[in-house]
Amino acid sequence: YLEGCTAPQYDSNQLHAAVVELVALKDANIKYSTVQNWYAGNEFGQGGIYNFVTKRGLCAGLNAKISWTQVETGSSITWKYPSCILVGNNTQGEFYSVALTNNYQQADTGSKMVHIGKNSRSRIVSKGISAGQSKNT
Repeated sequence: YLEGCTAPQYDSNQLHAAVVELVALKDANIKYSTVQNWYAGNEFGQGGIYNFVTKRGLCAGLNAKISWTQVETGSSITWKYPSCILVGNNTQGEFYSVALTNNYQQADTGSKMVHIGKNSRSRIVSKGISAGQSKNT
């Protein structure tokens, strides 16, 4: 699944609060990708989208796999930590992320993997690039 996000420009801040839940059963492989380019606000940090997102996945069955991929280039503030709960045996969770910020943007991104099943494994690769007065956490 590929999710694309963009928004018009407003003088005041807007809120985007989304929830995504994935459940992978036996031998399922779910790939969820996001390209986010919400309005970031002007060069002084005015306006822009507050992007607060909950994304969680459950690898419930044997050999289940969930892979999150995200590219964050917009919004005034982004807070996003996709997670996987690896309950089934031989399950896998993956997270790949690039957050690019400029001017007064703030990005707080990462992931969390909870290992419960036998032989579960995960990989997290998260990179942030900041320019101007922006911040990546």
